[in-house]
Amino acid sequence: MQALEEGQKFERYRILHSSGSGTAGINYLAEDTRQRRKVLLKLIHPWAPLPDIARRQFYREINALSHLNQSQLAPIFNYGEWHGQLFIARIYAEYGSLLNEQGRAWFRPPFDAPIAVHYAVHITNALTTIHSLGYTHGSVTFSNLILTQSPQPNSKQNPFLLADSSLATFVRSMGQPRSTFFPSTTAPEQFEGQTIPASDQYALAVLLYFWLAGRPPFLGSPEEIKYNKNQGIIPSLLPFNTTVSYELENIIRRALSPNSTHRFINVSAFAQALTKALNTSVSASNNLKIFSLTPDKNAEQKPLIPETEPIRRIEPDAPQPHPTPIPQPLPTPEPATEPVPKVPDPLPAGPLPFEPDIAQPVPDATPLIPQKLIRSNLHNQPPNQKGNKKKMSSLIRSHSQP
Repeated sequence: MQALEEGQKFERYRILHSSGSGTAGINYLAEDTRQRRKVLLKLIHPWAPLPDIARRQFYREINALSHLNQSQLAPIFNYGEWHGQLFIARIYAEYGSLLNEQGRAWFRPPFDAPIAVHYAVHITNALTTIHSLGYTHGSVTFSNLILTQSPQPNSKQNPFLLADSSLATFVRSMGQPRSTFFPSTTAPEQFEGQTIPASDQYALAVLLYFWLAGRPPFLGSPEEIKYNKNQGIIPSLLPFNTTVSYELENIIRRALSPNSTHRFINVSAFAQALTKALNTSVSASNNLKIFSLTPDKNAEQKPLIPETEPIRRIEPDAPQPHPTPIPQPLPTPEPATEPVPKVPDPLPAGPLPFEPDIAQPVPDATPLIPQKLIRSNLHNQPPNQKGNKKKMSSLIRSHSQP
């Protein structure tokens, strides 16, 4: 089918201008002449006719998805076939998608972990609804997240909707897509033509990684990206974002496992694990905040009440009196104690000294001879020296007298 021109009529829609193309088909901004509103008109696989089995599959899937009442899903207003061409008319987003210039300016990563997890949990709600019907989205990409508003701080509303559910998977399985390019969110099993609910979990983990790190988990040529995905080679998130905990990174790594059976059992379990890890890290940071020495800037500052009288401020330019020195008491000397000798001093060998205040008698010049010595000498004298004995006897008497 040839491309539609501006002002051309297609079914009940008037073409305004082209809005790009993708794996599923070509997009146009059109006006609904019945409802008087702008819509995004998507022509499904316009470059070649589809077999009847593909048409029946299209009606079956779109009919089920169009009746979903999910706030995170882009609503489908109309679908059908016109002159052999399948089409879908869905809500038109004035701001476009996360892939265009407006989306890149508003949602510029890296985000803090609470914000990124908040966005991911909203998307899991939409994916859970799709999976409950037995279908898969198959192409959770930035171009399929359309903006409904600018990001609002501390807002619990989801700023974007998930669009074009199962269309890319339908064209790849039932048609002949003109583009063989796989988006960065493609799961390893999708390279082999297998798309399952775990593939959407993998794609969401890629988006979450990008929001936290500011870069996709896989870089390089298509061959290098495919190899790294099949081998599970993923750089760590911790150097890119300080708000990411080890537990949160391990959860994302599990969702990015090359083996689909190693991922979470479903996207709801993935969302629950993300929320639990986030709450755990927040509570841990709050506990550290209590014991932190750094004051909280957002906390209310209360005036401190001093326990004692404050010190009066002295202006530096005023002359100050010299303080009167307070005499300090001298330290009391401790009594000197002589160490007790272990061995007593020996007694003096000579005679004791005389007292200086007592008159002492004049000593006799006659030498003092011991009596025993004199007697022994008398007895030892020879017989011819008896005259000397008398002399010695008188000498002994003179010495013995007082």
